[in-house]
Formats: sequence, structure tokens, C-alpha cells
Amino acid sequence: MRAIHTKLRSERGASITFALLLFLVCAVVASVVLTAGTAASGRLSQQVESDQRYYSVSSAARLLQTEIESTTVTKTVTTPTGGGTAQTTYAINDQTVSSPTGVAALLYEAAQKNLSEIAADSSYTLTNRPSVSATINGADVASLAVTVTGKLMNDGRLILEVCNTSATGDPYTQRLTFSLDQQIVNTSNAAQGTNSEVTKMTWRLYDVETIMGAAT
Repeated sequence: MRAIHTKLRSERGASITFALLLFLVCAVVASVVLTAGTAASGRLSQQVESDQRYYSVSSAARLLQTEIESTTVTKTVTTPTGGGTAQTTYAINDQTVSSPTGVAALLYEAAQKNLSEIAADSSYTLTNRPSVSATINGADVASLAVTVTGKLMNDGRLILEVCNTSATGDPYTQRLTFSLDQQIVNTSNAAQGTNSEVTKMTWRLYDVETIMGAAT
């Protein structure tokens, strides 16, 4: 105790120097802690934004998948038995429509396209792109809207790219690949003198790929 008391009463400046050194060490440690905390907070904020972009894209992709797999396009080609001009009609889920919208419009356009007209090394870009809204935790998030592009491949595959481009930071893209399932039935109506070829087209999810970045 006498030694400590002596040091505290010392006027040689060693105690002040020691105190300043201790204060400097504490200041450096506090600065490091604050810097680490600030960096962690920034990373957490970026992670939240990244999660929101991912969930907006995956939510929209699941919505599209559900609608596409529940939509059947029926193409009926009716030809007079004695020859003549064939008539082609289309129906969506067994209901004839003149101007479909959304996913139905996209699949309707894909059904109308003659796949044999597509070159083996190219794909047909669909002009009808479905309108989708992403939801997170049941709340509509306007700032996290997504864009959808569609391509019809020469082998009948339907490829959709769902991408978030409106939010800040790097966007996410989910590429959905659907395979085409066709059922063709030929019928004949003697009373009306016609032959009909009915083709039912449905698409089933074949592959899904999540990409960090914009759609290509």
C-alpha cells in the first residue's frame, strides 16, 4: 500500500504517462469495437436487403409455376372429310378465349407457334410476358417488383427468367425450365363430315436455377 501511495503522490510524471498510455489503449480498443460493430450492422442491413430481393423473386417464380402447371392449352384442327379448308381453334382450360391475359396469354402464344419453324440453334422470344407481383410475409412490396422474360426453345421447352431489377444492389434471377407434354387425339364426326385432331398441351417444371445477377 505504501508503494502505491508513493506512486500516486509522485511528481516525476511517470504516473501521468502511465495513465495517458492506459487511456490510449482503451481508446484504441473502443475504436476497434465500434468499427467492428458498425461493419457488422452494415453487413446485416445488406443481408436483409439481399434476402428481400431473393424472396421477392422466389415468391414470383412459385406463383408463375403454379399458374403455368394449372393451365392447359387445347388446339383443335377440324378438317372436312371431303377436303377443304381446315379450321383451328384454341381453348384454355377447356374454355375458348379470344384475348387471354397473363400466363394464359404466354402459353396461348407458345401453343400457336409452330416449333418446326424455329431454327435448331435459336429460340423464339415470347412477346406476351405475364404480370406478376411479389409478396413478402403477405405484404405487397412495390419496390421489389420483378420482371419476367420468356423463351420457347425448338425442343418445346419453355424457359422463364424471373428477375428483380428495381431494388438496389445485385439482383437475383430464377430461371424456370418447363417441359412440354402433348396429348394428341384424332376423332371423326360422320354426322358433320369432319375429322378433328385435338392436341392438349401442358407444361411441367423440369428445372429451376437461382442466379446471383440479372437475367441474360
